[in-house]
Amino acid sequence: MTDLIELATGKRNDPILMDWAISRYWQMEKRHPQHREAMEQSWFDDLTLRRWLDSDNEDILTRLFVHLPAERFVNLGHTIGEHWGHWSGNLAYHSAPVLAQFQPDFAWKCFA
Repeated sequence: MTDLIELATGKRNDPILMDWAISRYWQMEKRHPQHREAMEQSWFDDLTLRRWLDSDNEDILTRLFVHLPAERFVNLGHTIGEHWGHWSGNLAYHSAPVLAQFQPDFAWKCFA
């Protein structure tokens, strides 16, 4: 498993690979929690998440907010806030609690 984690690290700018990484991460929830944590730290780092937040791929972003723990976005609250007003549907719905948790004052303005 470690080889797989290392091989995929740094290669998640492609939507197909990111989709695969999210699916693989989600599948590990009950089977191998120790591998899941390693995946989370290696595959979903702040830089990678920031790149996706700056993208227009609402499907990938929605999946990231659904499957990753909110704490993974702790350093990205401001970036989420910058984009939140342009998001709709499921992406806005699933990202709103993260925005409210890490940027409550900004969230208040967005939600008002």
